[in-house]
Amino acid sequence: MENMEYYQNLPDPPGQVNCPAILKRLIDGLGFRYRYATEELNMEDIQFRPVESSWNIEEVNNHIFHLTRMTADALVTDYNIEQEDRSFLGCRLQILTILDLISKSLGQMDDETLTKKTVYLRRTSTHYSFWYLINGFIADALTHVGQIISWRRMAGNPVARISPFTGLPF
Repeated sequence: MENMEYYQNLPDPPGQVNCPAILKRLIDGLGFRYRYATEELNMEDIQFRPVESSWNIEEVNNHIFHLTRMTADALVTDYNIEQEDRSFLGCRLQILTILDLISKSLGQMDDETLTKKTVYLRRTSTHYSFWYLINGFIADALTHVGQIISWRRMAGNPVARISPFTGLPF
């Protein structure tokens, strides 16, 4: 079921410097970190929570799914995806697929197109500029990837050695 091609390595940096290219690199970095943070987790790891009042890794993963889907809703034209497979591995594959889709969409975008994109926040019924994706959904997703990395270390199954700087496994 798993597509081993998604973010096995960090893609080469974009060849230009503009807003879509910077966002693309940020999304690719998230995809790379997420892939390795969630790779080779067993059922005990997936159900791990550091304290009773926190989410477990599976619940954090579902939240990352929603964050990536909302990011795609803002950036990808003619896009609609629902959480088809609610299993951990199914959700993981959907997240990686969505991040790849966002990256490809940003790779085709210019500054003018990106500046017209908005983020709709349902709870306030308000549209925000794309800038809010960075401090909102994307930063939140990166934070939660860090939680998964920490929690699996606490559970005794640390992440394989990777270099988030170079985007290569050791």
